[in-house]
Amino acid sequence: TLDLDEGIRIILNVPELSSGGFLFITKSGEKYTVNITERVSNEDGMDFFPGGKEEWFFTQDSLEVWRIVEKRMEKPIMAWRY
Repeated sequence: TLDLDEGIRIILNVPELSSGGFLFITKSGEKYTVNITERVSNEDGMDFFPGGKEEWFFTQDSLEVWRIVEKRMEKPIMAWRY
């Protein structure tokens, strides 16, 4: 489970998104929030940050979160908890 101030960031492999995309998972109360966004690079292309197109999902079901993540993540999984 995630505490209110915790989250997960996952590198995606989504061809329609710039550099494959990021996926963020957070939880507020009983609801999970999943944010999919493009990976935008700085001028030298060395650092990436979220930006551009975004898509949002909201659910109380952790299995639904997994279904959203599973089909989009880069393999091997590149993920960070914050």
